[in-house]
Amino acid sequence: MRWGILLLMFVVMTGCQKHAKVVRKNRKRLKTLQELYKTKVLNNLPGKADRKIIRCSEGSVKDPEKQITLVQDEFLKKVVDPNAKTRKSKYLPQSIGTSKEMRSMAMDPKFYPLSFRRKISNLERRRYLGVFLTDEWQTGKMKNRRILRPARFKGWFALYDLKSGKVKTQFPIHVRSARSLTVWRKRGYKANWGRAFRKSISRALGQWTNKYLKRYCPQVTVDNNPN
Repeated sequence: MRWGILLLMFVVMTGCQKHAKVVRKNRKRLKTLQELYKTKVLNNLPGKADRKIIRCSEGSVKDPEKQITLVQDEFLKKVVDPNAKTRKSKYLPQSIGTSKEMRSMAMDPKFYPLSFRRKISNLERRRYLGVFLTDEWQTGKMKNRRILRPARFKGWFALYDLKSGKVKTQFPIHVRSARSLTVWRKRGYKANWGRAFRKSISRALGQWTNKYLKRYCPQVTVDNNPN
């Protein structure tokens, strides 16, 4: 019995040491990514007066499949600097149009360290970052499972090369959420209509971005359902 307890204590202590080691590495990798996004993207975000349509030239975006992470500009500011004050975060849900892996960067690395490491590893392999630049945002209104007023997003989409920091394509985008919703729920769980409403604008952003990309950068597609 005593040997069993000692063995259990040894396994627990070893697990704690490994956990702490993974967390330290995750924090270091997170800091590296934050610096990358800051220098290559955030510092180069164009102001309204500087925005212009950019069409990507043929072959200028190499192997984009599954390499494009999406993020909304206000959320990007929070990812790079958790203490940053974002002007619209109170009104614009930070998860709108943002890939799940990017949202993980807002978490503390000590929570689910192995899952965090996997998502950070995926981000480290990505060469491109697609950013939704917010000009106007309407939250929409929903009551009794009915959409009284769709949510709307108006702004620009810019695709950044994370190696060079150059914009590969850029264009205006105007999107609204669905006018109606269907929500599936598991037995014993209450349907989350508010969450479904928020996700509908993310889907619209992904779908309409792909439609615009056919015109401005046809060799590229993004996730139709970010978030």
